[in-house]
Amino acid sequence: MKPKERIQALRQLSICLWILFSWAREGGNLEAAYLSAELLLLQGWNIVRADAGKNTKTANAIATIYASILSAYQQVSTAYLGKLVIPHAGKLHGLSSAVRGSCSQDINLKLFDVLGRTALSGIWCFWQGQHYTEWTAEGDGYLNASHHYADLLKQMLNNNPTLYLPLKDDQCVDIALAVLLLRMHEDTESIGNWLADTMDRSVFAYRTNNAYPCNIRSYGELLHHPVRDEEYRQRVTEGSILYPFIAIIASSESCRQ
Repeated sequence: MKPKERIQALRQLSICLWILFSWAREGGNLEAAYLSAELLLLQGWNIVRADAGKNTKTANAIATIYASILSAYQQVSTAYLGKLVIPHAGKLHGLSSAVRGSCSQDINLKLFDVLGRTALSGIWCFWQGQHYTEWTAEGDGYLNASHHYADLLKQMLNNNPTLYLPLKDDQCVDIALAVLLLRMHEDTESIGNWLADTMDRSVFAYRTNNAYPCNIRSYGELLHHPVRDEEYRQRVTEGSILYPFIAIIASSESCRQ
């Protein structure tokens, strides 16, 4: 697209997101607003990246609009977590009960999804707070918000044992985001305790042929996992990223028990 077309497209997308967010708050459907904001932030980069780092009129206009999209994403995330997660995070099994899933797989999938969202919100706040070279109230506010999200993360872990045994191997992404946020705040003790229990439970589930982490992505197949067959077990655990990730973090000096 031409420069004017890129600016126009990005501006239209930004306006649509703000309108959708307004409707979502009125309709009580923040999930839709969150997914849309997340998708726009990701896909919008395809428009932004051609001008990233440049000091031109077009680049500055695009950067301003993209900053508005990021602001919308953060406001959607704050509203989502404030209404749907924070009220339940401090209660034992609070989030697990709030999911109201039809089976244990539903609860597991949603809780790790929320874990990743919480961690990502904290990472964004920390990243923005670090951009201030001198103390400012705004920069300090971002860092305090990041610290708040890290505390929220620990509440979720302490009160929801489901988060100690991932069902899918790619839930390692959510775990990695949570580890990154906790490391940003130098809370290696929480990381070590959490991943040690995760590894213990994962190994026990694998050895006893219970719901161990697998590489299955189909929801229908996950409902029937695991199958008591050695060939099946080898197939659904090949190419794992979860165990190598935990091993790498556990081997670091800061997380050794």
